[in-house]
Formats: sequence, structure tokens, C-alpha cells
Amino acid sequence: MKEKFDLVKLLNILKKNIKLLLILPAICLVVSAALTFFVMPDKYTASTQILVNMKKSSSDLAFQNVQSSLQSVNTYTEIIKSPRILDKVSREFDGQYSTAELNSFLK
Repeated sequence: MKEKFDLVKLLNILKKNIKLLLILPAICLVVSAALTFFVMPDKYTASTQILVNMKKSSSDLAFQNVQSSLQSVNTYTEIIKSPRILDKVSREFDGQYSTAELNSFLK
């Protein structure tokens, strides 16, 4: 025979096991936090920029030179605004300007 499972029975089961339903997720949270902070190694990221220059030749056209110079300006602007360069500039000014202030000067 099929037994009906009604809402009242379900609520009674949940009431009986409420402590278990609250404690188990809390224990899992504490264990996973402990593993994350104390056992797992830190992950670090790095970034780099590569500047590629075209070879100079006598057959370059003036238009191509202007075009590449305009593209180089954008590249140099990004390099100057990079945190690595701005940190170096900030150190040369003895910390008078923060990296964020220097970046705002360049906009």
C-alpha cells in the first residue's frame, strides 16, 4: 500500500532534526574556512607588458610612420599609467603623491 506523505509529517520531521540541520552546515562552514585560511597555499598573480617596435627601413612611407607613431602613443600612455610605473614615480617623490593621485593627474 502507498503511504501518503503530508506536510504535517514533513514539518514534524524537520522539527525533530532542527539541531542537526543547523549544526551540520555550521560545522562544514568552519571546516572549509579553516582549510582555506590555514591549509591552502596563497595564490599570487602577475602581469606584464611587452613593447614591440617595428624594424626601421628606408622604404617606410610617411603615412605608415605617422600611423605607427599614433599607435605608439596609446601604448606608451598605458605603460605610464601602469601601477608598476606609478609606484616607482611615487617613491621618487618620497611618497608625496599616492599612486591614485598620480593616475588622476594623467587623465
